[in-house]
Amino acid sequence: MTTITIKTLVFALWVYIGAFLGPISHFLFFTVALVLCDLFTGVWAARTRKEVIHSKGFKRSVLKISLYFVAILLSEGMKRVFFPDLDFDLVYIVAGIISLTEFKSNLENVATVTGTNIWSLIANYIPRLPKLPK
Repeated sequence: MTTITIKTLVFALWVYIGAFLGPISHFLFFTVALVLCDLFTGVWAARTRKEVIHSKGFKRSVLKISLYFVAILLSEGMKRVFFPDLDFDLVYIVAGIISLTEFKSNLENVATVTGTNIWSLIANYIPRLPKLPK
């Protein structure tokens, strides 16, 4: 007779979580990096504008990381459950949009501090780039 212990169930759960998160871990880690860089450059830009730094900004960064994680995890789940034969990965599109949004925010903060608008310089090479929503 085979008995399944709690230790075996916990191990199986960890293996399942690892198998799910493994392929998308680089998206999750890069999202954290982008949001933390945005926090850093945002604080620096606020100091340049001589604004008062509030805890709301820090809270918003934690919220953004959490919600971006949810969006990435859900997109991977949707692909695996409903669209396993899809020719492209949905998570790439979702993570790409998130990354582009945070990247633009970082460059706006850099422009505030340095006076160099890198985003507009990039937009000269990619014509559709300026039309992206704020």
